[in-house]
Amino acid sequence: MTIYETICDVNEKLIKKESIETNFKQDTINYILNNISGNEKINSFIKHFKDNKNMYPLYFIPPYNNGKKLRIISGYKPKTILLSSNHYELEILRILNLWSNKNDIVKDMTMNTLTRLDKTCFGHYCSKGECIGASVTALRFINTVCHDKTDWVKELLNPLSKLFIDQKGMGIKNNFPFFYFCLVLSELPIELAKKYIIEKQEFLKKLLTRGSLIGPNENDTYNILILYIIRNTLCRINEFKHIENELIYIKENRCYCKV
Repeated sequence: MTIYETICDVNEKLIKKESIETNFKQDTINYILNNISGNEKINSFIKHFKDNKNMYPLYFIPPYNNGKKLRIISGYKPKTILLSSNHYELEILRILNLWSNKNDIVKDMTMNTLTRLDKTCFGHYCSKGECIGASVTALRFINTVCHDKTDWVKELLNPLSKLFIDQKGMGIKNNFPFFYFCLVLSELPIELAKKYIIEKQEFLKKLLTRGSLIGPNENDTYNILILYIIRNTLCRINEFKHIENELIYIKENRCYCKV
């Protein structure tokens, strides 16, 4: 299993609220830490870009993958290396922080990465192209690794939440990964996320009750995992507490959640 497959597997387990054994966690941490990219590879990757090197990963470079960009957790396929590479590294570092935040190597990588993000446009929200998606992945990472940086979280959350509220359909609009942002709302402190979930609750409920077509697992529109993400988002408000552990089921090629 590649690192990418590993982080997708871990996220799926967490989103579905599956139990994860300690041995699995330790094996995952060891595997990731044994595959930190070397400086030569990083420099080779960055030199192809005129942008500030802070825009790209320091420790985990996505594999070539026959030229195809790796999808983000919710299934959306990035158009740019900017989003694909930052999502890849930040999701890896997020797992390391969830399960091994006392490790000195993890601490050092996290500190340097926060410093890097602070020097980027998308680390403070950028509305240009897929910098929007990169802002979402930065928000998820920052929320996980530094709970004390509420002002930084709000700086990213406020403009992204407007795109979330304005979303009318299931497809990608304005380069905004809607379901990936839902995942962030399911994890943010409730005092920050609650008003946005309440405002969008009827739309999210409709997505659960009408069901979603079953398609490739990585697809952002027909991915069964997005129903778990929506469930985890909605159940944070009182009206939907009862669906917190509701299973997603499949009927006639569509998947549903009992609401």
